[in-house]
Amino acid sequence: MKKLIALILLIIIVFACSQDKQQKFSVVPEKPETGNEITINFIPDKENLKNVSEMEMLVYSFGVELLNTSKVVLTKDKNTWTGKFKIDNETKGLIAKFKSGEIFDDNDQLGYVIPIYDKDKNELVGFKAGLGNIYQRWASAISLKKDSELANKYFKEEFAKHPELKGDFLNGYVSSFPKNKIDSAASAEIELIEEKDNLSQNELEFLANWTKNLGDHVKSLKYVELIEKEYPQSNLVKSKYYTKFRNMLTIEKKLNVFNEYVKIDKDSDLLQYMLSSIVSQQVKENKISNAEKMLSDYTNMTNSNIYNGIAWRLFETKKNLKDALKYSEKGIELARKEVENPTGKKPPYVDESEWKTSKKNSLAMILDTYGNIQSELGNNNAAVKSFEEAVQITESDMSEINESYISALFKLGDFEKVKQKAEQFISAGKSTNKMKEILKEAFIKTGGTKDNLDKYLGEINASANENMKEKLKSSIMNKPAPKFTLKDLKGNPVSLADFKGQTVIVDFWATWCGPCLQSFPIMEKAVNKFGKERNVKFLFVNTWERVDDKLKNATDFIAKNKYPFHVLLDDKNEVIDSYGVEGIPTKFIIDKNGNIRFKSVGLEGTEDEILAELDQMITLVQ
Repeated sequence: MKKLIALILLIIIVFACSQDKQQKFSVVPEKPETGNEITINFIPDKENLKNVSEMEMLVYSFGVELLNTSKVVLTKDKNTWTGKFKIDNETKGLIAKFKSGEIFDDNDQLGYVIPIYDKDKNELVGFKAGLGNIYQRWASAISLKKDSELANKYFKEEFAKHPELKGDFLNGYVSSFPKNKIDSAASAEIELIEEKDNLSQNELEFLANWTKNLGDHVKSLKYVELIEKEYPQSNLVKSKYYTKFRNMLTIEKKLNVFNEYVKIDKDSDLLQYMLSSIVSQQVKENKISNAEKMLSDYTNMTNSNIYNGIAWRLFETKKNLKDALKYSEKGIELARKEVENPTGKKPPYVDESEWKTSKKNSLAMILDTYGNIQSELGNNNAAVKSFEEAVQITESDMSEINESYISALFKLGDFEKVKQKAEQFISAGKSTNKMKEILKEAFIKTGGTKDNLDKYLGEINASANENMKEKLKSSIMNKPAPKFTLKDLKGNPVSLADFKGQTVIVDFWATWCGPCLQSFPIMEKAVNKFGKERNVKFLFVNTWERVDDKLKNATDFIAKNKYPFHVLLDDKNEVIDSYGVEGIPTKFIIDKNGNIRFKSVGLEGTEDEILAELDQMITLVQ
């Protein structure tokens, strides 16, 4: 009898759990088909999402590759958020995640997966392989977790039933194997493909790339030549010309590569990059007439960013300011057209609103350039007007533009408005040190005294710190940091466990990584400021290097720049893999108990913002 009661209780518990899971995320119809409009229901279970007033859903459509990102505004009925989405003909599956402001529910970075079914209620052929490709190749682009083990599982399940699909997913499939098995997996696929006749473009590109990766450069070159002949507009050919162009140092040599590639693929977006690089170098070498001819000859390739680059370079020299103004005006004209009617192809990893925002931000950047030129020419009213529009477009989110606006207002003598706007920017955490210095002067000029200055600034900074702290609370996490032991540059073994009881910041970097190197002067200040004052240990993990002597490479770099960093060598890239890092620089803030509390990816914001954010992260962790 007791066993029967226990069994009944177990069934009730399991049923209740399954009901909870179903209620949290559900789709109607349960097995949607191509062309259906589906209804998605979501009940948040995260405390910071339960009482929000607005909710959006990001929906990622995929086939062989990621196809599109859509944003759906949800409506609320009691505790359930609901949205509708129509499935197009190319889609094999969907992944959804939910957000309110900066707070996300992404199902532990795997997203909420929605398979698409055929008329017989079977998953569409290609769904699982497509999902594998998302987790292997697209995850970082849509802020999900790269999960090679799961991707490999889905690939194998798909190919067991539909082996004919493997040719569409070769790169994702092979790269999803564990590192010690990738070479053998690639070799096996190469052998199978080479036995076939009439190879597809995808198969030829796979052969070209992976024979090179395995060291057979002669065979790789043979496949590259075949692709150039059969598929001249392929990504592999594009990549070849990108590398070739980057290696050219003179304008003449760059022009030769440009002219060669124009004949191959006149519509390639790579040509815009090449044109921008050539024109920028021409302006730098004061060959203005040559630059103007290039722009005139290739108007179909020009955009606001190219004109912005030229105008800014001329502005920095403080010469030819009238020419700089002319180029910035042309850039503004092009940028406004892009805002009104965006051209080009939207990347599949951004939604329509993000795409339009990027166009608006380009307009804001060229307005900032125009404003700086007008300010240098003494036209303060025109400068203020331009900066004001840029601030409105960016919703005060770009500190450098905010600073330009405050500087122009100060030059105009509008000290009250300087105070009003600077207070807003500083409180929102979108300020710079220069802006704070200008605010001090404006405070005195509007009747403030030096005795009250510290109190005045202290109140504004306190508001800024509180706002940043609240924002960071939404991204705080609490999961065990993978343990590791690595050697430092002196050969001493260093373990994460050595610093238990202490806050640790682990910074993954490489000597070839531009954003990493740009961050180092800021991180030097962070080490000097927080190392002793806040008892924070900084570990700079050198990884993903492409040189033979990794120890010498890192040692020489640190010695040359005289950075006071404790550098560890992840020469086998095992530690960075264990932390699931997709791009560098990436920093992890680890608490005294060895748990990751924050993850910071890339280099975003001004020096002041980055240091302030680190300060608040440390405060929240300690």
